[in-house]
Amino acid sequence: MIARHARNLASTAFAAFFSLGLMAAPAAAQDFGGETPSFTDDQLQSYAEAAIQVSEVIQVWQPQIMEAREAGDEERAAELTDAANEELLATIQDADGITVEEYQEISVAARQDEELYNELNELVQDMQQE
Repeated sequence: MIARHARNLASTAFAAFFSLGLMAAPAAAQDFGGETPSFTDDQLQSYAEAAIQVSEVIQVWQPQIMEAREAGDEERAAELTDAANEELLATIQDADGITVEEYQEISVAARQDEELYNELNELVQDMQQE
């Protein structure tokens, strides 16, 4: 149960910029030319720590956004999405050892590289079990 929750949390965190529409265009447009850039262990550690915080923010906002959309209130959903984006951006900016740009780059790379994704997922799970 805990492992499944950790996997879901990690997946949610990796998808944060995409699921809520967060600055997805610049990040999604990155093309690494078939090769994933290399990241230091410190960068990946910082990313994993930030991803956990990002996931917690998403867990707060996503149900509210979905509820507004299901009610057909797209204006309210847009307002909530904007507020969520601001909080997510602040969360990443406040994270130690990683910039927003690095967070985005690692997120994109993890979506394109299964080995990197699995490594980050394992880091997140290990952190959550501590």
